[in-house]
Amino acid sequence: MDSPLWLQLDGLSPSAMNKLAEGLGLQVVDESYLPVHLKTNASYDEVLGDVVSQLNAIRAAIEEIGPED
Repeated sequence: MDSPLWLQLDGLSPSAMNKLAEGLGLQVVDESYLPVHLKTNASYDEVLGDVVSQLNAIRAAIEEIGPED
């Protein structure tokens, strides 16, 4: 069963959200939510490390698309 955490990103246009999600290989939900998937059958440290890695990838992707005009 896939039950991700949902990260809401306010302030990005739908086109920016779609560009962000496409670059990350994710699907936007309700124009402002991105999934953060949780590893199963893993230790706390493995899950935490993976979540931090996903959040860092999202941060880097936001920086890459830059500010909106």
